[in-house]
Amino acid sequence: MLFRSGPRTVLERRLCDRFGVRRPFDILTHLRSGRIGELAAVDAAPVVFEAARDGDAVARGIVDHLADELVLLGVSAIRRLGLTRSPVEVVLIGSVWKTDDAAFHARVRDGLLTVAPGARIERLHEPPVLGAALIGLDLLGAGEPAHALARRTIGAATFPVA
Repeated sequence: MLFRSGPRTVLERRLCDRFGVRRPFDILTHLRSGRIGELAAVDAAPVVFEAARDGDAVARGIVDHLADELVLLGVSAIRRLGLTRSPVEVVLIGSVWKTDDAAFHARVRDGLLTVAPGARIERLHEPPVLGAALIGLDLLGAGEPAHALARRTIGAATFPVA
């Protein structure tokens, strides 16, 4: 028998709908059995952000906790590299940064700026492989038409997680 640890939430219903199950516990059993792949679980992030935006307190707590963990990661790197007093550029990469959740972005930005007030924080909008392609084109001596083609094709492409 399963016991609930709190009231039902919007997030609970939306995650069950997302994964086609009746109960949140079923998500865990399906992950364990392989019926839901681990990489498919990444698709849950937008659902959590959406529920947080819609006022679900549990989802907001998850989003805030994620922001705090990302701040700790960034702060740790900034301190270890001795860049707390430098105009360090922090580039946020990964699908989690695609969210338009202003509170999430502000929490991360404010946390990083507390430790590195001169930091410039930016989200990467194109896939990182585009930068590698542009560097390769530079090394080959390719001109602007090749760079523009790479930006149009690679920059607009979607890449699977797996």
